[in-house]
Amino acid sequence: MTCLQPVTLLRELIAEAEELFGKRSQHLWLAVGLTDGASNPMTTVVKHGETKCMFVLVGQDLLNNPETLTYQLAHEAIHCLGSCENTTRLEEGLATYFGLHNSKISSLRSQIETTNLDTHRRDCLTDIVALFDINPAALTILRGNAIPFELIKPQQIVELGANDDLARRLCFPG
Repeated sequence: MTCLQPVTLLRELIAEAEELFGKRSQHLWLAVGLTDGASNPMTTVVKHGETKCMFVLVGQDLLNNPETLTYQLAHEAIHCLGSCENTTRLEEGLATYFGLHNSKISSLRSQIETTNLDTHRRDCLTDIVALFDINPAALTILRGNAIPFELIKPQQIVELGANDDLARRLCFPG
């Protein structure tokens, strides 16, 4: 897999995520970088005035494992919709959900990744699924016009039909 392929894949996954869950900020640049050896991708942000540049760092070992790369980049695509400054459980749950349920991942890989989730990601995923059970359009409504995840308040989630406990958990730092 060439370096261009992860960039193209990430762009496609971000476009899919924007269609499903709302647009990302217009003051945003995106870059993908490779790290030596094994690592889970991570997204970090650098600011210059109102402009942000998000860097998605990918371990070179993932280039030889396209299905895991797809899962990981789909997860990072959700973080690219936010600000990556104060991740909430809502954002982490949605990132995990989208990593497992996007148009490019196979159902078998989704099952494998689900069984490999750590407790924190599994809990965040459970909460986001509970929100989607209450209101499938919740994230599109909550994010409106590129609202960062960390600006969503528990009361807004309650107004969509969630109970206070679920709403508070989703707004906790993730």
